[in-house]
Amino acid sequence: MGFQPKLNRLWEEEGEHVIDDIVNMIQVESISVDGNHGEEVRLASQRAGALAEELGFESQVVDVDGTHYVQATLEGNSPFHFVFYGHTDVQPVEEEKWDDPPFAPPLQGIKKGKVYGRGAIDDKGPVVSVLHGLAAARNSGSKVPTITAILECEEETASPNFPRILRAEKELFEDADGVFVFDTGNEGGQPTITYSLRGAVKAYLSLVTAESPVHSGIGGGLANNPLIDMSGVIYNTAPPRRGKLLIPGVYENVSEFSEAEIRELERIARITDVAKVKKELGVIGGPDRSVEMYLRELYAQPTFDVHNVEGGIKGTTVPDHCRYEISMRIAPGQDPEHIAELLTEHVRRLDDRVDVEIAFKLHPYKTAIEHPSLQIAATALQQVHGVEPYFAGCGGSIGAVAYMAMLFPELPIVLFGVGEPKNNMHGHNENIRLDQVEKVYKTSAMFSHMVANKS
Repeated sequence: MGFQPKLNRLWEEEGEHVIDDIVNMIQVESISVDGNHGEEVRLASQRAGALAEELGFESQVVDVDGTHYVQATLEGNSPFHFVFYGHTDVQPVEEEKWDDPPFAPPLQGIKKGKVYGRGAIDDKGPVVSVLHGLAAARNSGSKVPTITAILECEEETASPNFPRILRAEKELFEDADGVFVFDTGNEGGQPTITYSLRGAVKAYLSLVTAESPVHSGIGGGLANNPLIDMSGVIYNTAPPRRGKLLIPGVYENVSEFSEAEIRELERIARITDVAKVKKELGVIGGPDRSVEMYLRELYAQPTFDVHNVEGGIKGTTVPDHCRYEISMRIAPGQDPEHIAELLTEHVRRLDDRVDVEIAFKLHPYKTAIEHPSLQIAATALQQVHGVEPYFAGCGGSIGAVAYMAMLFPELPIVLFGVGEPKNNMHGHNENIRLDQVEKVYKTSAMFSHMVANKS
């Protein structure tokens, strides 16, 4: 019996158990963003480690300064060694917007062909599916690589301590043949490998204009309004309606698209409807973009966004301060250190009263589509899905991938797509479809089989 029939049989035997384990993981309220769920965050790591142990991995929860992570190794029977990266922390929830409690999926684990719950698609569902899939590949009797899973607990906060994990696991990453991740998206519902990620610069812009708030009817003409003044800074940095950024030098050093990337972009453009994307995201209006322009900007152009504003005060009082939370996505080829300097210089040039606090900087990532590891991944996807996969850039950032690429630049990182807009990643009623669980299970197993049996 060939490998794929064995894999199909194993899924038939284990599929319900995989779903049960996903539900078990979702039930842990491992929100890392607010700092109030430390015990739950550790419990999620412990459950993931226990599951790995049950599936045949040698597993432990490792503590390093400021954080912890799961290290779980499944010994193979070939000379190859790959690292699987995933995370067990999740985003906060607005529980009143959910149809069911976000951390208590229906007892049967299935509702309308989906598992609902925070972390279902990002990233607990895929992590559980991959662990089962890797164990299935080994249990099939096939030749497989040794796999070490590194599961962190701070991905949703941009992985601030991940460099410490990488230093603790330096020998592992130096000796590894590659890394694979199941935490990006599929284009048009079709299997997709992400070959690039944008980087990011997060910052806070603060302005103080008085010692305390001022009554607008008494001192309104004398007191500068920090919200108005900062609005001028923003307007002269990122004009309304997604105009071109006005930061000098911000579009320099952007990687050019290769011929292979252009071919893939054209393939994806044929299955992309910008109006449909806007509708699925809930965008009202928005700038007009051709499909190709939208994809080119998404994959490989810098952006600037305001996320939150502090300092306003109800009534007719002029506030004494404001603080803008902003971020920039940066393109492959650009250096976040340089972009942070350009941003700081530009803002200070516009208004030297503004304090610029850089919160974090993430490097972009890019791997050549022609890289052997990506080609093996594409073949694995085609075997499982029955269609040729797409290669796509991604407008987002993954902190851990950025750090791995920065510290181990020669290490190939394969990013398998899983999510789609209807999975509501980070939103209410987050979910993973049962067919997605099956595909992740089978793809991870097929990839494991193929990297050890490549000629």
